[in-house]
Amino acid sequence: MAYNWMDIFKTIIIASYLNWYMAVQVIVIGYILGATLAIIRYNSKFASVLLTPIFSILRYAPSFVVMFFLLALGDVESGLFNTGFRINGILAVVVSCSVYSTIFISDLAVANFHKRNSANLIRQFSETFPGVLRCFFICFLSTAAGAAVGVPEALGTALRIVNSMTATGDRVLVLGFVAVFFAASMQVCIWFISIIERRLAGTR
Repeated sequence: MAYNWMDIFKTIIIASYLNWYMAVQVIVIGYILGATLAIIRYNSKFASVLLTPIFSILRYAPSFVVMFFLLALGDVESGLFNTGFRINGILAVVVSCSVYSTIFISDLAVANFHKRNSANLIRQFSETFPGVLRCFFICFLSTAAGAAVGVPEALGTALRIVNSMTATGDRVLVLGFVAVFFAASMQVCIWFISIIERRLAGTR
């Protein structure tokens, strides 16, 4: 069977907007919560001691496990905690990835607070940007987990297209394109981060 490959690849690329959209939400939530928790941890030894074991547990919690846990809680007949509020796939992905981004940014900010120079706060803040950008891209990749719960992002769209194909070669081509797309995005991000780091190193 002949396929219009350009239309297929275009459909997958267009669907990736949902990956970027979710990643932006994740990094915004992570930045707000992470910065807030970092300030609390830095200024309160009690809070730091209390939050450290919690962060240690959540730091290694796989996002897809958190995602399915949230879906299980929000998919019961009465909704989340009997409130009637239902958790859909996109919300589950965003919240689960936000756990990682919050902890990552909080740790990054606390480390930055400990080495900061009060005379150069702008410089210290700018030095966290490469780390935040890394976090954003990791979250972008992690949003592909939404394919497992029916979120129509790039991988989920590709899987639906693959399910309509009969030839193994055609399926491999579609999934290979998705792999190349994410790999190319990763390389662009790494290149961009390296430029920023060189600029920061050159102005110290």
